[in-house]
Amino acid sequence: MAFHRQVYLNEVVLVFSENQNGSTDQNLFLNQDSPSWLDWVEKLKDKSGVFYCCCKEQSASEVWDSFLLSFYPIAAAGGRVVNENNDVLMIYRRDKWDLPKGKVDQGETIEAAALREVKEECGLVNVHLGKKLGIVFHLYFHKSKWIIKDTHWFEMQGTIQDELLPQIEEDITSMRWMNAEEEEWKKNTFPSILEVMAW
Repeated sequence: MAFHRQVYLNEVVLVFSENQNGSTDQNLFLNQDSPSWLDWVEKLKDKSGVFYCCCKEQSASEVWDSFLLSFYPIAAAGGRVVNENNDVLMIYRRDKWDLPKGKVDQGETIEAAALREVKEECGLVNVHLGKKLGIVFHLYFHKSKWIIKDTHWFEMQGTIQDELLPQIEEDITSMRWMNAEEEEWKKNTFPSILEVMAW
């Protein structure tokens, strides 16, 4: 399988891929367009669109490895919780529909963190971990440094019998079981959540 990774940066998607399929999206070359990944990200943060990250004489995986080393790493985990009716539990946080997730604590496994965060943010009691769906990468600036966050997503089984209790201190103002195809959340969510919901 050809190497492929992508990173979300505001309205930008950064793609590291062996196969560009003749894409007309913009290619950017390290050392040609910018002297460092940090400089490159600063130039891109207010743009929008898809950008292919390249470096002459390096494979996509080598370019990806050098990219990761330029940023402070944080691991997170979350769940796409489905109930008996095949509805998905969506949370409303900071004016966007989202899925429950949070940082992995030191010494905690990814799986344990995913379950803990879903339970804490939603008040669920009867929720069970399923298969791993994949990983989504985000790049953001916080406390004077650029952070690369890898969020590990899992399928989870919940029940409509549980009372939903939004974690207010995490800025979650409401939550609902929603059909995966509902337009309401699709029109007001993040591109990364659309990706997770499509898995």
